[in-house]
Amino acid sequence: MIGSRRYSLSPGVLMLFSFLVVIAVGYILLGLPMMRLAECSSLDLWFAATSATCVTGLSVIPISSFTVLGKCILLLLIQIGGLGLMTLSFSVLSLFLNFGIADRVTASKILDFEYWGRIKNFLTMIVSVTLWCEILGAFALYPVLLRYYKPFQAAFYSIFYSISAFCNAGIAPHDGGIMEYAHDYRFMVIIALLVFAGSTGFFVWLDVASFVKRMILDPSQRPAVPAVSLHTRIVFLASFVLIAITAWLFWTFEWTNSFASFSMPDKTVNCLFNAVALRSAGFTTIDYSKATTPTLFIVIFMMFIGGNPVATASGIKTTTLVLLIATIIATVKARHEVEIFNRTIPAEQIYKALVIFGLSLAWVMASFFILLTIEGDSFDVFKLFFENIAAFSTCGLSVGIAGLLSPAGKCVLMVNMIVGRVGILTLLLALAQYRSSRNYKFPHERVLIG
Repeated sequence: MIGSRRYSLSPGVLMLFSFLVVIAVGYILLGLPMMRLAECSSLDLWFAATSATCVTGLSVIPISSFTVLGKCILLLLIQIGGLGLMTLSFSVLSLFLNFGIADRVTASKILDFEYWGRIKNFLTMIVSVTLWCEILGAFALYPVLLRYYKPFQAAFYSIFYSISAFCNAGIAPHDGGIMEYAHDYRFMVIIALLVFAGSTGFFVWLDVASFVKRMILDPSQRPAVPAVSLHTRIVFLASFVLIAITAWLFWTFEWTNSFASFSMPDKTVNCLFNAVALRSAGFTTIDYSKATTPTLFIVIFMMFIGGNPVATASGIKTTTLVLLIATIIATVKARHEVEIFNRTIPAEQIYKALVIFGLSLAWVMASFFILLTIEGDSFDVFKLFFENIAAFSTCGLSVGIAGLLSPAGKCVLMVNMIVGRVGILTLLLALAQYRSSRNYKFPHERVLIG
């Protein structure tokens, strides 16, 4: 057993505490003179450490303010934040120690992995997939970036972009983001693939790998091989549908605006790229400070949805959205059970999806109200709401006002980033002190609804 004392804390508390520790250490390191080329306020350094650890990408300090060593610290924070300190800790310890039941159960709760008996394999898969994707991404990006930079700089930028994209951080190693690559198809395709791989979810890749393994090792039983899980089917369906809808909407509303000077192929590639990167990564070739209002509305909605569970993305997650839609359909059809792909969804998961959606919406509106109270007279209301959602979803897209906010406004965004990365339901369960179980039920009574 790794240690018995830590189990007095819930897995949610351990997760929250690990993020806060990483942010604090990142702040201390970024505050060292050797990390910066320009003076930065203490609050802005806290913001930078929080943004990197929560893989958000919202910036109040130009990335050029940091030295190469400072950028390496940011990259380390992105890597730790993308996977989670507890995930990395359990992964490293599993190489040297034999997990007991309590250790495996704790790790499975932190990772929201149902099969705690296979948690060591799952941890190994998470780290392996992450490293291989980032390594392959860096190698693929190097010849592309070599056309823009000298060899050493191209190599460093390749590694930085690969990790930032896979972890869905959306942080570029230089000022200006990726706008200069808007006509470089190879760059955008590689970044989009890394973003998609990171936001899809580790459980999905484990499921796909298991399916492929069964198909290869048992060729005689291919017709009888079971398909991938319901979760995997929902993730892929929701992801591709949302990408297609978003790309079409970008095509509609930014055709004569952001992409007015682009050729037809450039418009198509950029619409698809921004649709892939929109919900979680924060990489963009669109200047959202000049985007149309319908586009900003689309972006807000997609950021709120976010990526997929057990991934490097945040938001309410695609599976939550699908369960909510399925619940609406079941209610309209007067069915007593929610069904997806000929499978019945357990009631507790429906409750959880409703709670996540309700709590997330309540948190976003409450934090937005606080922002309005603090900054309402200085900034456009819609732009404030955009920045607020971008922080909560840890997407990091911006209309350019984050760095202009007051210290109190920046603190609101920082709290939003932490809550969004940890998860609103996980946070509340972690902080809740009261637990009870009852062996009785109260009488049923109906109320009027609607």
